[in-house]
Amino acid sequence: MRYLSTLSSAWKITWKNKILWVYGLILSVIAGFFIFIDQTGKGGEKLTPAEIKALEVEMQVFAEKHWIGIIIAMIIGLIIFGIIVWTSVTSKIGLIYETGVIAQKNSESRDDVVKIKRGWKKGREKFWQVIGLDIMIAIAEFVVIFAVKTPLNMLYKNGALTVAIPLTIFAVLILVPFILMFLSIQILGARKIILDDRKIFQAISESYDIFTMYWKKIVATLLLFILAITVSGFLYTILCAILLLPVAVIALVMVILMGMGSGGLSIGLLIFAIPAIPFSIFFAMLTLVLQESVWSVLYQKIK
Repeated sequence: MRYLSTLSSAWKITWKNKILWVYGLILSVIAGFFIFIDQTGKGGEKLTPAEIKALEVEMQVFAEKHWIGIIIAMIIGLIIFGIIVWTSVTSKIGLIYETGVIAQKNSESRDDVVKIKRGWKKGREKFWQVIGLDIMIAIAEFVVIFAVKTPLNMLYKNGALTVAIPLTIFAVLILVPFILMFLSIQILGARKIILDDRKIFQAISESYDIFTMYWKKIVATLLLFILAITVSGFLYTILCAILLLPVAVIALVMVILMGMGSGGLSIGLLIFAIPAIPFSIFFAMLTLVLQESVWSVLYQKIK
């Protein structure tokens, strides 16, 4: 199998069928939102034990006074979180389905073949099966990592570094094939469920058989895709840096004029972020669509 032809066919699917970018846009925005929340949560100053204790007391008093509002806020938060998860998974399923349908036609399809409503309908139909597959893969990964990591942690706690360090290297070498296998089963299994109407356990079984037969092709395609995205990402970053250079200069001038401590830094970052964020979302959007197209094309070749 020619690996470059897989990437070439996937790129044709991505570029010809720009309606697929709707899925990519939704997924990239949601991913960016969770990354932002994660990074925001890591920020801030570290509190002393006394400050933590005082904060806990304040939170307890606040909770006793406003417990009804807290419950309502939690319910609303859970509903919003559920909507985000549903939208993300449904869009992912729709993208897998549409790229799979096009890949069956040798990537000669045009925009009029792709139907967003059809993809989301498939997403609603297969939502719980795909969630179930993801949960089972996550449990399997957790069990394997826990089984390897637990004895290593005990060795490190007991100070047995001469034994722990070599075993850690050996453990990583063992875990890498397992992680690749789980990732492949998740990717192939989703397509078995979405495109071939398989049940979860049947999809896992058939995906495992495919992986054992074609693991070299799967790993080679994965590495080639990572290399292509890395190189294109580097070149895209250089292009964005050139295009955004005037904006960066304006932002720097604002920081110098207003000062670091008087809001100048925040305003400067905001000035730079407003045009920079769309560039980042565009690249993430294309990458996500291309990624699913690559796996859909490969799936048609090895299933």
